[in-house]
Amino acid sequence: MPTNPNFVVADEREFEKERKQLIALVQRFPQSGPSAITKEAHPFFGKMNPQEWSTLQWNHLNHHLTQFGV
Repeated sequence: MPTNPNFVVADEREFEKERKQLIALVQRFPQSGPSAITKEAHPFFGKMNPQEWSTLQWNHLNHHLTQFGV
């Protein structure tokens, strides 16, 4: 799937601030529990259960961290 234009970052960002925001989001995902996961279908994968969402989130983040050599 191509990147949704709403997610393209075209301005300068402060690395440390963005890093802290990412860590907070990663920590929030498991702390919120399965009930906080959207009930909406994923636009590509369709209806997913909490375990599938968790796996997708891990794979997606890992893809981008690997992409940038982190």
